[in-house]
Amino acid sequence: MAARINQAREPRLLSVNEAAAYIGRTPKALRHMIAHGTIPAVREGSRVHLDRADLDRWVELRKTKS
Repeated sequence: MAARINQAREPRLLSVNEAAAYIGRTPKALRHMIAHGTIPAVREGSRVHLDRADLDRWVELRKTKS
């Protein structure tokens, strides 16, 4: 339940800079990923945002088992 409360306080959509920090990449690398369709983006006019849930899925799909 605490996780849901924290999610409600944090914005769902992140800027490219915020999203890059969130997943540990540079903004330039993240823009490259968006341009190549590696990660989905939400576009509104000239603004680009990333959905936190999409970023979480991207991370989960890339986890490896040791």
